Amino acid sequence: QVVAIDGTGVAMTVKPCIVGTTDTIVGVAIYDAAIGLEVTVAGRGCIAYVVNGLDNANVEAGDILIGATTGGTVTPHAATAGAVTPVNHQIIGYAIENITAAAAGQQLACDIAPGYLSST
Repeated sequence: QVVAIDGTGVAMTVKPCIVGTTDTIVGVAIYDAAIGLEVTVAGRGCIAYVVNGLDNANVEAGDILIGATTGGTVTPHAATAGAVTPVNHQIIGYAIENITAAAAGQQLACDIAPGYLSST
C-alpha cells in the first residue's frame, strides 16, 4: 500500500494514502501491518509493488503515478488541459511496467517527489 504520514499528531505513524484526505506521502509499505505495529516503507529510489486503483483504466509504463481515491492505491496522473478542477497531487513514482485495471503486484520506481504536480 502507498502510505502517508498520519497527520493526527501520532509520532512515527503512517496510514494508507487516500488522495485529497491524507498528508505527506512517504512511500510504499513493503508488507501488511496491523495497527500499532511497525512496517517497513520503501522510499525514494526503491522499486515496489503497487495496485492500480482504477477498475476501468490501465497504467502504462512511464506514467507518473499519484494517490487514488481507494486507500493505498495509485492512479496515473492525467495532465490534460481542461480538467474540471485544478488539484495538487504528490508524485508517488513512475510505472516501470504496464499495470492492468485493478491489478495487484505490478512494479513502480518509487521516487517520492518533494514537490507537487498541478493538473489544470
